[in-house]
Amino acid sequence: MAARKLPPSRPPSKPCSRRSSVPVELLAVSVPVLGERLEDRELELAAGLQRLERALEGANVVHRRVERAEAFESIAAAAIRVARETGATHIALATHGRGRALRFLLGSVADALLRASPLPLILASPARDAA
Repeated sequence: MAARKLPPSRPPSKPCSRRSSVPVELLAVSVPVLGERLEDRELELAAGLQRLERALEGANVVHRRVERAEAFESIAAAAIRVARETGATHIALATHGRGRALRFLLGSVADALLRASPLPLILASPARDAA
């Protein structure tokens, strides 16, 4: 049975119109890449979290942080670890929207979280351009 794609409930660029009381912590996991300075990557991720918080107008963002993955720790494992440390009730993430072939070759954080997360997941797929 094929999975059915549901239309987004609202356009992704439209901010929330009312304030949510649900606390939200924004997390970016920094994984060292060969030849890249970790500090530069963390600054880039922190700037991305600031942009995300502005886009989530109306959300009750209580904290945002960049977490370094521990040695040999995957991004999915780091997200689960931080969720446990902070007492999170859900894990939410956006997917890249890759096809099966690229997901197989590159791996998928969303797939790894689906298999390993002890918490409910909220997955958001990227908006598709109307052609």
